[in-house]
Amino acid sequence: MKRVVQLFILVMVVLSASFGFAQDKAPSVTLKGFDGNAVELSQYWENGPVLIDFWATWCTPCKESLPHFDEIYAKYKDKGLQVLAISVDAPKSMSKVQPFIVGEGFTFTTLLDPNSEGLKAFGAKNIPHTVLVGKGGKILHTKFGYLPGDEEKLEEEVKKALAEIAVPESKSEAVKEGTPNAK
Repeated sequence: MKRVVQLFILVMVVLSASFGFAQDKAPSVTLKGFDGNAVELSQYWENGPVLIDFWATWCTPCKESLPHFDEIYAKYKDKGLQVLAISVDAPKSMSKVQPFIVGEGFTFTTLLDPNSEGLKAFGAKNIPHTVLVGKGGKILHTKFGYLPGDEEKLEEEVKKALAEIAVPESKSEAVKEGTPNAK
């Protein structure tokens, strides 16, 4: 009986570690950019979807996924998508972040989280950790890790998020295009 209780406790601990940090609303955390200026993450939630990727220069899967984030950003930034690559490199390796980003030619916004405060606020412990936040701060999608092909699912989630904030056609455009019931 004692073993059954121990097994039950172990299962509950594992489940709570896996699901206990689920949240509906993105936390607001203050991080810094390369210029040292503080940036409040909640300012990004106002306008629409924000794709956040927690990563580090020493993380191979992170470095494999970043080019895909930049491609998604380039493809959808004009539709309102914002991308934040948040480095959790420790203070000792923080000096490698900007040269890496610049050297790769990435165009998304990069922020620094040397104490992993932002990562923890989003309920994550490991990287890469990806979060798609919708308008108003609603968490729409989360993903831990990266495998080739994950970017395709992520792009579909981005498209859905953008569709939710898309401005409906004006009635005159609907008439021009022959949309039924347009008045």
